[in-house]
Amino acid sequence: MASSAVTPAWLVILLVGVYPYNVYKEAPVYVAGPRRGNYSSLKYNRTKIDIRKIRQQRFHTPTQRDIERNVSIEWDYTDFSLQFKNIGGPAFKLRRAPRATHGEPWPLPQTYRTNKEQVYRIDPHSFNIKVENYSCVNLEKAIQRYKDSVFKFASEENYDNLKYLKNGGFDKDILNLRKIHEDATPITWMSVVLKETCSSQMHESSNETYSLLVKPFGIFLRAIDVWGALRGLETFSQIVYKRQNQFYIKDTVIEDFPRFSHRGILIDSSRHFIKKSVIYDVIEGMVQNKMNVLHWHMVDDQSFPYVSRTFPNLSDKGAYHPSLVYKAKDIADIIEFARIRAVRVIPEFDTPGHTFSWGFGHPEVLTQCYRNYRKVAGYLGPMDPSKNYTFEFLNKLFHELFDVFKDRSIHLGGDEVSLTCWASNPDVKYLLSTMNDLWNTTLRIRDPMVKVWNYFVRRLTDNLKDMSREQGREKRFIMWEEAMRNRLKIPKDTIIQIWLGNIREVQQAIDRGHQVIYSTCWYLDWVDHGVHWPKYYRCDPNPVRTGKQSREKMILGGEACLWSEYITNENVISLLWPRASAVAERLWSSRSVTDVLSASARLQEHRCRMLRRGLPVGYISGPDYCVPPSQKDDPNKKGTESVTESSGNHIHALRLRSKPVLWISCTNDLETASLLISLIGVLMVLMMFGFRLRSFVYRLI
Repeated sequence: MASSAVTPAWLVILLVGVYPYNVYKEAPVYVAGPRRGNYSSLKYNRTKIDIRKIRQQRFHTPTQRDIERNVSIEWDYTDFSLQFKNIGGPAFKLRRAPRATHGEPWPLPQTYRTNKEQVYRIDPHSFNIKVENYSCVNLEKAIQRYKDSVFKFASEENYDNLKYLKNGGFDKDILNLRKIHEDATPITWMSVVLKETCSSQMHESSNETYSLLVKPFGIFLRAIDVWGALRGLETFSQIVYKRQNQFYIKDTVIEDFPRFSHRGILIDSSRHFIKKSVIYDVIEGMVQNKMNVLHWHMVDDQSFPYVSRTFPNLSDKGAYHPSLVYKAKDIADIIEFARIRAVRVIPEFDTPGHTFSWGFGHPEVLTQCYRNYRKVAGYLGPMDPSKNYTFEFLNKLFHELFDVFKDRSIHLGGDEVSLTCWASNPDVKYLLSTMNDLWNTTLRIRDPMVKVWNYFVRRLTDNLKDMSREQGREKRFIMWEEAMRNRLKIPKDTIIQIWLGNIREVQQAIDRGHQVIYSTCWYLDWVDHGVHWPKYYRCDPNPVRTGKQSREKMILGGEACLWSEYITNENVISLLWPRASAVAERLWSSRSVTDVLSASARLQEHRCRMLRRGLPVGYISGPDYCVPPSQKDDPNKKGTESVTESSGNHIHALRLRSKPVLWISCTNDLETASLLISLIGVLMVLMMFGFRLRSFVYRLI
């Protein structure tokens, strides 16, 4: 009996001694961030215990050498973190963006072959770019811009603290890279060759094809038109990188062209006015991402910032403020800034809806809404289709717009038209009653006011077509998808912009003979927590393989939309870039380029590159860093310039025996006066305290 009683007792002692060790070994690892650890490995079978296995775990702990040999560190792109595997416990994840590449292009060219083992050195002082065959002002200006920026803002090989991570393997290629760059041969020139004379205006069928060859005997850029040469120069500026104050470029072969001809960014200057300088930055970002259409949604319900010479009251009364407007020179400057950088500017003047601000200056063109058969003062709806004056007004306004905006396309909007106001107005209801089946666009109309909507769009587009032909430059219209959904009779060459539907609506528009711009999955103003760009990167305007070849010919491309209800000048660029860069690669690169893991490292470099070029872009893949451009010290400056010594600051020094003991900085005279008054008050308090202390001492004596 004694022996049988001892055995369970020893078993209990053994379990008590082993169990805490296992709990300690399997304890979850806590990591800063939303995901606090992986509890899935805490699986204990308390009913069946293998005593032999427990003893092995307790008394045969793996050696440090065994741990280092088995542990692997990988970057997990599913949640953008470094993942430590085979560590004998729950997975350990450290949130961090991927390591950036160096000298890699964005977006990825159609054909891209590079030899990372063969690099060439470039001396910025002796490097020369020469133009052969044809040249023009646009090309010469572009070459000068890139000469000034390519070496000043070239990507640098980043310092990386991960090299100190033991067993991480992040430092294994340092010695090899040092040898490659020490043996680099110099390249001193680049040849740019155009096959045709330069065209002056970018349009939807412009040729952006180019080839770029980097070999030991030189760099060769070939393009058919100047627009392709500009894309090639941008690629060249991206594949030059800096290492230890020297500039290098890899042996490279590129054959490149865009997948889609329309690669756009939509900005909205009505909900929040966007400054001219910010629009310049938007265009600069487009150039760095090879996007070519600025869709400028200029006016809407909230404000009318466009200064019209024909109807000045539109902006005089419709703008937020007299200073928050775009004058003729402002628009001309923006268009020219974009033109020489191969970017088209397409304005959008939404009709017949989204026009409430038009009514501040010209209420007569909007529909008076009624309630209980009575006018509601100030309640104005869409444009009034029952008045001939409305169309005369629009003809004059668009005649002016056609002169200001030279692009062949113009966006007429046509979305979210409120039909209830029309239905309440007696004049519009009478117009509806006079219509026959000529305006009936569908057999089953849910709202009969769709006939009125169709009448308005048909009459407006017919007028604008005739007017543009008379001016010698026939316009092509872009409209939101509601025009297709409601089966309005619009010109066959109208481009439909899809923003609600998917491939089904894309196919419907194509079946009706319209070309398509896709935007549904690229509304960048919808901001969520975390990393967003993979969903933009995976989205494709033509995802279905069946019939993709014929369908792709009808899909012009897509647009990333940044509506400004909750976006201001201060965060336009940080919310737009580099998230829109994912859209840029989808619209430029081959359909087969879908690897998020490969793209993430290049995108990380591209984010830092845009920062180095002066764009205040936002984050892209979580915790990261970007090294600012290294600049040589100015011999005229002694020491580091203090923040308090910047212009506009007033510096005051409190000196003791001619030595400053207290520095005080004020940004304006008011702060200076307030500070002096405060100091005088403090001194008076100290003096009063001193007098009282002296009198107290005298009493004691």
